[in-house]
Amino acid sequence: MPVDRLINILVTITLIEMMVLIGLRATFAELVQTARNLPLVARVVAANYLFVPGVAVGLLILFDTAPTVAAGFLVLAACPGAPFGPPFAGIARANVPVAVGLMVILAGSSAPISNSFDKSQSNWRCHG
Repeated sequence: MPVDRLINILVTITLIEMMVLIGLRATFAELVQTARNLPLVARVVAANYLFVPGVAVGLLILFDTAPTVAAGFLVLAACPGAPFGPPFAGIARANVPVAVGLMVILAGSSAPISNSFDKSQSNWRCHG
């Protein structure tokens, strides 16, 4: 087995193990409580869907990247839900159930957002 394949398998197993371990620390009631904290959810959604893509667009314009590179970066910027947030929150001794709840909200909203982004991007490429 090639080393890169082995590393991919180990990273996947480690990621799944971390998420299960962190997820078991949060109760369903804590996740619901996080979802009901509308000011927090609004700030997180604005940061992940407006601020981060805005910074990405600014950097892409600043560095005058190729269109294919720009498309890849914009897809990454518009699709939040990195599973490393809750473990890092645990390391920082922050509120892990809130981190898990926000990750669930962002992961759940990422699919429709990225789908609409892909449609608008393909329309722009076809008509622009």
